[in-house]
Amino acid sequence: MKRNTLRPAFILLIAVYSLSSCVTPTKSLDATFWRYTDEDLTYELLLKPDGHIYSYHPGDASPENDFWKQKGKKITFTMNDNYAVYKGKLINDSTILGVGRSKGFRWKWSAKFVTNN
Repeated sequence: MKRNTLRPAFILLIAVYSLSSCVTPTKSLDATFWRYTDEDLTYELLLKPDGHIYSYHPGDASPENDFWKQKGKKITFTMNDNYAVYKGKLINDSTILGVGRSKGFRWKWSAKFVTNN
């Protein structure tokens, strides 16, 4: 009797293991350049492996506190001590789409892959 109850669980385990090998891992964005665009500005970002962002934003007075993180396809940028938070999703290897928020403002943004550093 126990033998029959374990068989479906074993088959399910084999199926899940087989499917997991078909999943393509998400590309890491470490050391990549991106061209950020919203309705007001376009500028470049370098996503450093240590989690810092080097921003070419003309008004970024405190680049030392700009950070990024990646969890799968989800990307988050924080600028100016979290004054502005940008949440996005990696749509494909060359496009991120997202929404930015800062003190009552909200906007859509995109970023296009430029090159590896």
